[in-house]
Amino acid sequence: MIVSAINFAGVVNTKPPNSLNANELVNCTNFYVTPYGSLKARRGLSLLGSLPSADFRSICYFSKTNLLYLASGTTLYSFDPASGRFTVIGNVDTPECSFIEAFGKLWIADGGKLKYYDGTTFGTVDDFIYKTQTIGTGDGTTTSFTGTLATPVTPSSVSVSYTVGSTTYTAVDDGKGNITGDYISTGTVNYQTGSISLTFSTAPANGTQINVKYSNSEVINVFADDIAFKDERIYVAYGSDIYISLVRDPSAWFFISVNKQDGAKIKGIHVYYDKLVIFKGDPKPAIYILSGYNLQTYTLSRVAQHVSVNNKYSVRPFLGDLYFNWGRSVYALSKLLGYGEVEPVPLTLHFDTYDTTSQERFALPLPGEYVIFFLSRSDALPFAFTPERNACTFLNFAVPCVCGVVVGTDVYLAGGGGVFKFAPINTDAGINIAYSVDFAHIGNYINNTLVKRIAIRVLPFMDGDLSVFVKGKRVLFTQITPPSVWDRALWDSARYGTDTNTPIYKRQVIFGRTLDFTMRTGTPLELFAFEIDMEVKHG
Repeated sequence: MIVSAINFAGVVNTKPPNSLNANELVNCTNFYVTPYGSLKARRGLSLLGSLPSADFRSICYFSKTNLLYLASGTTLYSFDPASGRFTVIGNVDTPECSFIEAFGKLWIADGGKLKYYDGTTFGTVDDFIYKTQTIGTGDGTTTSFTGTLATPVTPSSVSVSYTVGSTTYTAVDDGKGNITGDYISTGTVNYQTGSISLTFSTAPANGTQINVKYSNSEVINVFADDIAFKDERIYVAYGSDIYISLVRDPSAWFFISVNKQDGAKIKGIHVYYDKLVIFKGDPKPAIYILSGYNLQTYTLSRVAQHVSVNNKYSVRPFLGDLYFNWGRSVYALSKLLGYGEVEPVPLTLHFDTYDTTSQERFALPLPGEYVIFFLSRSDALPFAFTPERNACTFLNFAVPCVCGVVVGTDVYLAGGGGVFKFAPINTDAGINIAYSVDFAHIGNYINNTLVKRIAIRVLPFMDGDLSVFVKGKRVLFTQITPPSVWDRALWDSARYGTDTNTPIYKRQVIFGRTLDFTMRTGTPLELFAFEIDMEVKHG
């Protein structure tokens, strides 16, 4: 019989230890499970820069500038990891931003008008949706002006600016082809032909232009709660609608409503291969799939009910699948598409979180590590999830970490007023990381079993200086506190004993303790492998 942390299943903190399986732990903090089943200590955080007055809620990387961008309050900052310098870029509606790169620009969905930044200019999508055309210049005498606009002109998008005397005025169309405003006797626009005609009661001032601002886009107000990029189009979610740009063209948009009748808003969108996955929230949580690549081929289908995402940040592609956090569970989209129903990966068998309030989390896959960190965005419990093992462990950061971004092999996290980078250190911004594993219930399991012989192999690699193999009926597993790691008398006698058929250490002791690791300065705990091989004799 083998009881092993190598076959570790996960952490359960909602059941008493004596009811756990031998491959479940009551606690495991700041370790995560590798695909091979061992436990690996998470890296520490190096502080790159801080802005004490800020509370960063979102972060991204823009390849054009090679800088990070963070939102706090109503301000968007750029951040240079090399210098630690913050620079104000512009104003956002909320700090809960999501970002994409498209057409050489960084696009920002913040709950208000869709925004962009090209490395120099920060503005809204209106800069692309609206055109400005001059149809004449006043001479102080002429009162009638005509022109032809690009077609089709979108109703209610037309505004005319002009100057009478020394004051500038604006006239607008009413959506029916009529243009009204101060000093305008008659004004018309034909939306199909683009013909526009204006007659003023008082001539516009000499040398001043009559400018017409208008749009050819079906949608002229593009607001954005979330954003995605697929098939050379920008997809934006707002309310219960998906706004879609033309191919490589953010100047014209159309929209698709996603079951507007259910009263539920879209909580998040994400691209999954050639499909757009749409998550709707309460009161009718559901998942929809938008397939196709244009109006002629788009099909919208509801593929799951009673499940969604906790927030737009809690869904990420990983290892060819799309994982998302809903309630207390993590779900994988592949089961949904393969079998026509969505089920959580079986985490609740091994993991639950005590959470009774917020479930707001930020999903962050670690490059090359086969693990997803779910960071807490409020008071939710952060955890690490390894899909290949269906295993979860707890995380505990010594500094606030509510969002993150992966740039190549580098991982940047942000929270509070700080920006951090994962590094091979054992501190979070100078604060010691508390590593903890509780094997107590495994010890109880062993101690209550009729054991002929137990072979225990403990391999905590701390700077590569320790490897112990012990045999005996009862073995005391003491607290590990480097560098005085072991009870030397006990372990030396165990290591150098010669009679392997006789218990080396005969004293009756209890196996199983909570292991609190106090790390030394330098390389953190890279691997903790723990195996027990037992021969059980009944009767």
